[in-house]
Amino acid sequence: MTLAETQAQFWKALYGDAADASFVAGPDRLHVYSSMFLFRQVDALRADFPEVAERLGDSGFFEQVRAYVREHPSEHPDLGQLGRHFAAFLKKSNPELVELARLEWARSEVFLEAEATAIGVEEFARKLRIRLVPALRLAGRTAVWRKGFEVQEAELPAVEARALELALSGAPFADVCGAFGDPALAFEALQSWIGEGWLAAPDEPA
Repeated sequence: MTLAETQAQFWKALYGDAADASFVAGPDRLHVYSSMFLFRQVDALRADFPEVAERLGDSGFFEQVRAYVREHPSEHPDLGQLGRHFAAFLKKSNPELVELARLEWARSEVFLEAEATAIGVEEFARKLRIRLVPALRLAGRTAVWRKGFEVQEAELPAVEARALELALSGAPFADVCGAFGDPALAFEALQSWIGEGWLAAPDEPA
């Protein structure tokens, strides 16, 4: 058996497919390893997507994860990054769960992001520059962020969600404010962003 054929048989076995009998060194060894490999990934994604897992049920979630890791095998040493394509993957089989999966992934991401010092009102008034803290995401119209060790979320008005989307993409201050269409609305929203700690101080990485 060539190296390429051996690798192909190994990956088939890892994902629960039948491998050639000549490849299996013993009746149980590879089966045990492949089961551990897949179940570890199922457990990791269950931790990141608990509500999706509950909706699908144990067997349904297992099958979704098995199909997912075949299409998106782990390519990062941190298993916590495994689920970054899971919401998009669900579009094909469970489109009704896509938004929930995006929200749960946002919660997972902000919980692991680095701390950042929030900017104060006076300093922001001098800089007039938007630098968002790392632990902030937008899932649909829901803002998800972390304060200390607590993940928080709030549904935003459509216009504010659009402005935050622009800010997250690195748009200039004028464009973010212009998205509101009303200076008073922009001022009110930015005050709220500062109050929630979404804007980082200038000496912090954005």
